[in-house]
Amino acid sequence: MGTSRLVVALGVALFLCSCLDFTGQVMTYRYDRAGDTLLIFQVYEGLHTTGVDEDPPRDLPTAEEKQQLDAVVKGQRTFFFGNWLTDHDAARNAAGIEERRAKLADAGPEEQVRLKTWMGLLERINASVLVRNGGFYLNAKGQLCGTQYVVVTGVTPLVSAINACAGLKAREFGDKGQLGERALRRLRAFTEKGEWVRIDGNQVRIRFACTPEEFRRHRKSLNDEQKLLDLVTQDMVLNYDEPIAEVILGCLDQEVTTLARPSVRKASGALTAHVKETYGLAPMPDLEALRAAFLRSGTVPGAK
Repeated sequence: MGTSRLVVALGVALFLCSCLDFTGQVMTYRYDRAGDTLLIFQVYEGLHTTGVDEDPPRDLPTAEEKQQLDAVVKGQRTFFFGNWLTDHDAARNAAGIEERRAKLADAGPEEQVRLKTWMGLLERINASVLVRNGGFYLNAKGQLCGTQYVVVTGVTPLVSAINACAGLKAREFGDKGQLGERALRRLRAFTEKGEWVRIDGNQVRIRFACTPEEFRRHRKSLNDEQKLLDLVTQDMVLNYDEPIAEVILGCLDQEVTTLARPSVRKASGALTAHVKETYGLAPMPDLEALRAAFLRSGTVPGAK
């Protein structure tokens, strides 16, 4: 689904094993070049169990779903439009580091380099990304919603680590024999430059290698789900020049960039009741004020 090669390259996974989900999201970000820090304010709308799509519908959360929600509330995890762009899970990254560390002793020289490169990226991500949850509330439609504050420090070295791993994935992709000679030459030339991810001002460019058929499937899946339609009319562009696909977020001269997908799902009563009993529900906050204050100062409300 979506930019699957990018998702694999950055070591991400599906949202909560498809047991809990959200249908709306507003992501607003600002890159502070002087501090080399990316500030992201997240609003999730229409939180629900995927059981509401079952026949008959199941709104009551299972024990597993309650555990998954608790892991998100207590852990370091944030999402960027489900699994389409990416997500961050510090616990999964830590497990990935140890999994690769265990393989080092039996690995050959080239494999050791690959393992250490990926370990370096995962370590860098966990050291750079801080996630703070802002609590749950009901919006004007009665939908269960939540906010998050995300601070990414040391963006430049983090992008360098991402590009190193993306280059490894591109070389592996080129060795599969799926590309013609012209496309293969272009892939190799692009890999030498190493700019799979680039940030200029508030514009983020994300590139990944795929075949024309894979790109058509990616685009069709987005159109089918209306995600591309929702996003491309704002500050997102999707390009393809074989074999490089490119996602462009934001603009060079923007101070703040917002990507939004409104929620159309009905309120989830049973999940809302569980959240209210377990974590509490706050009154609907002044989202504009919270967003503006955080993106201006980088200070998370209530953080010590």
